[in-house]
Amino acid sequence: MVSVAVEFNKRKRCDVKCPSCGLTNPPEAMKCDCGFNFKSDVKDAICQDKYASEAERQRRKILEGYNVLQGIEKNLAGKWKRFVNCILDGIFMLIIIVGAAQLFVSIGLDYIIQDARVYYLLIVISLTYYVLPECLYGKTLSKFITRTKVVTVSGSKPDFQSIIVRTVCRHIPFEPFSVLVNTVGWHDSISKTRVVNCNYD
Repeated sequence: MVSVAVEFNKRKRCDVKCPSCGLTNPPEAMKCDCGFNFKSDVKDAICQDKYASEAERQRRKILEGYNVLQGIEKNLAGKWKRFVNCILDGIFMLIIIVGAAQLFVSIGLDYIIQDARVYYLLIVISLTYYVLPECLYGKTLSKFITRTKVVTVSGSKPDFQSIIVRTVCRHIPFEPFSVLVNTVGWHDSISKTRVVNCNYD
């Protein structure tokens, strides 16, 4: 039991390993027995994975994640810019749908837009309009105009699955108005993505 307690205390202390001789030192140590001065000689070394303890790496990882999140939150696209995106996307979608309908009529397939199969056509057009450009560029046509883009909550480019979830969630009733209540819409929160201004890196 004593040995277990000692081992636990050792892990809890998060001892620092000397980069010069490899000797393990307590976290409050200023100088190693070999003469290595932690305060002056390892001033920047503690910030490197090579010398940092596991606890330090975890702390730094959490801090980096927090900084990324803060950067995203500060650069979120505003409510009205999001609403303009919804309006513009709706207009572009309408143009594409009307163009597709005229094309089917001209080639003698007008029956497709006169029965229930038109809903399948609308789904295909919706998936194509949102999924392809957001997967490739992180933005739809409207976002090119408003200079915004889609990122994940960690600041990276969204994957295919996230974009699919975003697109499906757009069809929730009254979903476009959710961005007026909060800058993070329902399709953002559910897919764990955010829309930020293009000046965000």
